[in-house]
Amino acid sequence: MHNLIEADLSEASPVFRDPRFHARGSDEVLQAVGSRLAGLTAAEAAARLETHGPNKLPDAARVHPVLRC
Repeated sequence: MHNLIEADLSEASPVFRDPRFHARGSDEVLQAVGSRLAGLTAAEAAARLETHGPNKLPDAARVHPVLRC
């Protein structure tokens, strides 16, 4: 699974080594993730889907209602 949290970030952009994306300018973050304000083209999105898989979080573990307290 390709995941920023589990990834080796030693070669990554400084934006990825410092996870405070909220403190960065939009241009800097877009450049770091290889995107642009208009978004990805269909071809770019398809290539990333092939490389990284779907942008989906795993389902949360369900807790039986009796055990919730």
